[in-house]
Amino acid sequence: MLPVKSLVRFKCVYKSWLCLLSDPHFAISHFQRITASANRLMFIVPPALEIQSIDFNASLHDDSSCSVLNLNFLPPNSYHNVQIMGSYWGFLLLNCCQSLWVWNPSTGVHRKLSLSGS
Repeated sequence: MLPVKSLVRFKCVYKSWLCLLSDPHFAISHFQRITASANRLMFIVPPALEIQSIDFNASLHDDSSCSVLNLNFLPPNSYHNVQIMGSYWGFLLLNCCQSLWVWNPSTGVHRKLSLSGS
């Protein structure tokens, strides 16, 4: 099973790979296979004010089972205000400084949500 970041990079190799990897059915199938085999927990570490992810299926001696996730789209001094509001299909909803963000930790893609009615 390949990581999402690798799959995104592979879209540039061949047109046929771009077509396959852009197919919504492939994305759904890949997500279902990953979620069936992975149990990850994401949490905020108070002293360092960073978001970490732990893989529960990995060995206790596997250093790669825990990783620090980069929130470079938020100001560093605002990390103490970050709240994980929920998750769906691998995306996280973050609340930071009265702004809502949708973030995909696998790819780093993020989007600030508009709180206005328009």
